Amino acid sequence: MNKVTVTIYGREYTLLGENSEKEIKRIAAYVDGKMRDIAKMSGENGPTGLAVLTALNLSEDLFSARAAQKKAEDAEKKAKNEIVRLNTLLEQTEKRAEEKKAGEKATPVKDAAGPTPEDAEEIRALKERLNEYESNFFDLQMENMKLKSDMEKLKARK
Repeated sequence: MNKVTVTIYGREYTLLGENSEKEIKRIAAYVDGKMRDIAKMSGENGPTGLAVLTALNLSEDLFSARAAQKKAEDAEKKAKNEIVRLNTLLEQTEKRAEEKKAGEKATPVKDAAGPTPEDAEEIRALKERLNEYESNFFDLQMENMKLKSDMEKLKARK
């Protein structure tokens, strides 16, 4: 546990926290800056009123981050489901192409060169869509991680 003395809006506070001294000071500086910004915008100079307005402002930031995180998690879940669906569809298409190729080999009059151009095109298109969804899924995971980090930082400011 770290014990750090910080100054917020001209008043010293001794804080205890699990974060590093540097991180605690960074958070305190952020709160101090928010209070000063709100004081400029609102004209409120009393520390109690400013503290309430700052708490409301930071709470709004926290709730916005949570909503954005929820939205990213929902999009991530939707992308995962779509990837599963596309993988299944791709496997089915490849299986049909293999079965069609095997059936053509059994019939001597047909050319057993492999999947038809239509099958090959469908497989290519499905693989392309799958790659796109996997890329989008990765982007959503990265965004989700950033939002979680932002949310943790907001929580730590309280």
